[in-house]
Amino acid sequence: MRRDAANSHEKGCGEFRLGLEREERDRFLKARHELGEMIIRTHPDRAPISLDVAVPITAYPVLIALARKEAEQSGIPGYIFSHAGDGNIHLVFMGKRDDPDEWARIDQVDDRMVSKALELGGTATGEHGVGLGKKKFMAAEHGKSLEWMKRIKSLFDPNGILNPGKIFP
Repeated sequence: MRRDAANSHEKGCGEFRLGLEREERDRFLKARHELGEMIIRTHPDRAPISLDVAVPITAYPVLIALARKEAEQSGIPGYIFSHAGDGNIHLVFMGKRDDPDEWARIDQVDDRMVSKALELGGTATGEHGVGLGKKKFMAAEHGKSLEWMKRIKSLFDPNGILNPGKIFP
């Protein structure tokens, strides 16, 4: 067994494969898309929301453990999808459509997931972008450099017409 494979088992990984052939990769991608559809159909009275964070790969096991704990403790159907190779984690909740208390609990989980990701040297979003939902975390993630980011955006978008109201708090 390779050293990196042995180390992954010590960290709680159930299986480690260095790489996949194209045919096997295509099967996994097809299964992933079908799984998403199955989850949605299993919860017809609910709507999905994906909480997306990313951390350095060395911190990945810590964040996966937190996502698992948060999903279990929330009492809301939750599923973990991830890109283990780059530390990107999606915790997908199926929230009741007309239950503001449940959506508030999901927001609290998101706050905790992002806070932990930032503490571990990660980012508030690894794939889905900042948009409206994650802009409240930008100051915590970027500190003083956020002002430079705003200046650069205004340089290229002086009229504020590109994604107005998004990204910056």
